[in-house]
Amino acid sequence: MPDPDFHWTASSAAAAVSAASVSATELLERCLERIDRFNPRLNVLVTVDVPATRKAALDVEGRLAAGERLPLLGVPISFKDSFATRGCVPPPATGRWSIM
Repeated sequence: MPDPDFHWTASSAAAAVSAASVSATELLERCLERIDRFNPRLNVLVTVDVPATRKAALDVEGRLAAGERLPLLGVPISFKDSFATRGCVPPPATGRWSIM
């Protein structure tokens, strides 16, 4: 997938995944490449659960193959680290330790 594709909007990325122009896994891998490239300098993402995201992308591909369609199905997203996320330990400054 060429780099210019990453000027897509979320809805155009979703349309490409839905139309099978790009797979959810291909889109995810490209996003992970960009995270690896830019996050060390930008320090935007604290935790990236690569195995879980790859598993989710494969799950999405199965759902799409079965005919399921949702507006943003297959588009990788990130969550602010102050939200409780199963399997991820939040940074201490969030005050979320008590709910884990």
